[in-house]
Amino acid sequence: MSYTRTERVSSTLKKVIAQFLREEGGSFPLITVTKISISKDLKYSTVYLSVFPDDKEKEILMSLEKKKKDLRNFVKLNMRLKVLPLFELKIDGGEKHRQKIDAMDTL
Repeated sequence: MSYTRTERVSSTLKKVIAQFLREEGGSFPLITVTKISISKDLKYSTVYLSVFPDDKEKEILMSLEKKKKDLRNFVKLNMRLKVLPLFELKIDGGEKHRQKIDAMDTL
């Protein structure tokens, strides 16, 4: 199976960003990188996150916004890219919706 460059970069970025979150955030609250969307030219990337507990989402997002420069430096040190993408951080609404559906199924 052949992967496009954007798929390979996205997959590697997901691992590197998850490592950054582990090192910066500790173990509580739990932050998971659910997916990464990256532009074809590799200049822009949207990182979708899941946070547990839900009431910490805004706090975590604000904290990570302040650490974007550190995130870019971490990615720069741990990946070999010609173009380092700009990151946009978002809470993964699709993941939250899936969790609600799963909770309804157990009733």
